[in-house]
Amino acid sequence: MPWIKLPFFKSVKLRIATVYAGLLTLSFATVFVVVFFYSKLELYTLMDRDLAGTVSRLGYEYMTGKALPVDYTACDRKDFKRLGVRLQKIMPGFQLYLAFEGVQSDSKLALGKVQNQVKTAVLGSDGKWIFTDITRPADSEKHIQEFTRQMPDDGRQLNYFWICNLNDKNVFGSSVSARDMQWISKLQYKIGRRERYEIIQLERHRLRVAYRIMPDNRIVAAARSLHDFDSGFERMMIFFAGAAGVVLFLSFICSYLIAWRLCRGVDAVSAAADAIANGDYSRRVMPHNSGSEIDRMMKNFNAMIGNTEKLMDELRTISDNIAHDLRTPLTRMLGRAELAVTGNMDQQAYEDAFAANVEECRRMLTLINTMLDITKTESGTNKLHLEEFDLAQLLDQSIELFSMLAEQKNIQLRCRVPEMQVKICGDRTKIQQMIANLLDNAIKFTSDGGLVDVNLQLERSAVNLSVRDTGCGMTEEESKQVFKRFYRADSSRSLPGNGLGLSLVQAIVNAHGGVIELSSQPGEGTFIWVSLPQGNHLQD
Repeated sequence: MPWIKLPFFKSVKLRIATVYAGLLTLSFATVFVVVFFYSKLELYTLMDRDLAGTVSRLGYEYMTGKALPVDYTACDRKDFKRLGVRLQKIMPGFQLYLAFEGVQSDSKLALGKVQNQVKTAVLGSDGKWIFTDITRPADSEKHIQEFTRQMPDDGRQLNYFWICNLNDKNVFGSSVSARDMQWISKLQYKIGRRERYEIIQLERHRLRVAYRIMPDNRIVAAARSLHDFDSGFERMMIFFAGAAGVVLFLSFICSYLIAWRLCRGVDAVSAAADAIANGDYSRRVMPHNSGSEIDRMMKNFNAMIGNTEKLMDELRTISDNIAHDLRTPLTRMLGRAELAVTGNMDQQAYEDAFAANVEECRRMLTLINTMLDITKTESGTNKLHLEEFDLAQLLDQSIELFSMLAEQKNIQLRCRVPEMQVKICGDRTKIQQMIANLLDNAIKFTSDGGLVDVNLQLERSAVNLSVRDTGCGMTEEESKQVFKRFYRADSSRSLPGNGLGLSLVQAIVNAHGGVIELSSQPGEGTFIWVSLPQGNHLQD
């Protein structure tokens, strides 16, 4: 079936709708089954209670030949058991067969058997039981038949009543035809002093049969047609089938709409991902109020694409800067090499040309090595060689090295360090490289007669190093970009450098778990603050 391979049948929306519709329909079916069987059980209970009362009343008529007093009704099962135990205590060997209680009084009427004698027991108003021997009249069945025919129609629709012998199953009863004699005689009666129940399947309908074994081993039985009962449940089943179909259809439609709304954000993200895969990094996804989780996914997706676009722009900028920084020295080297190839130069000119090319190669190699060093430090590939050393001593050594350069520019280089040792755990070479870059930048961008102030402080578990200069300074926008690779402010383009110094400083500080901050004002100078942890938490 090719249509099954269509995208619609493989979509998440269809699967969600199918699952939810199936679960809702299953829940509806479960509730219906519970209600169906509970209703059926309750109706059977009511029917059996009514049939049991009829059998008890007719059994009393059969055994005594007299009608049951109108102010008595059959006892329920619990009262029957308690009454049987009570009468056995009063008269040992008493076997209770029938029990009745007063409708508006506490009187009791019981019929039982002691050995072979049938007795009636009546609870008097004085609380004493009166036992009387009885003998069944020979023609009591005829009185019951007439009684049954004369019984008013109160809606119970008692379809059948009969009395039969347990051995030869001779049938005496009302509304019993010759055809009914066949299935009545085939019933397998079970012996007991309480009512028994059976269901008989006739040609067109079923019967619910209740019967009781009398003290003379005859059976009094009553039956009622289940035609209306079964018809009602058939209509209920048809109604349920139709309702289940409607529930399945509506739940599928509603579930599909809900799933479509929930998946709208996913579809939008997927469409944006396709556009981005084709090179459109400016594509973004607008939240659709599809739920906090979906909206959060959209925001995170937009943030991820924004970072990717930013990284791609930086990569293009870095590539352009690398090409620019390498093109100029390569062009100069190529010019000198072409001039040397002509052979119209003296020995000194050749030596000068080769010396210049060597210097150009050394600068390009330094540039490349600095870039590699930054990348390895940021990615963690270049493992730090951790050791404990005195940062104050290392700073003094660096100040001593750069003091000559500061004197050449008539710059005052001032350093303040604690008198005690400032021990930190880190890569000594990397920290020295960081200090050298900070001092070189400060001296480079400070004009003659300026000041470079270096301060080292120990605070709790951190070491703070600050470098302040009175140089040209930078604008706020330039301060945000200064840590990017190859970035050079307008005021520094006329000075030597490649824009990698502060990028390397930041990479070293981050690798040591520190923090670096920069603030600058045009014409007032720049302040750089570095905080490094003292502990050895970077060790494996």
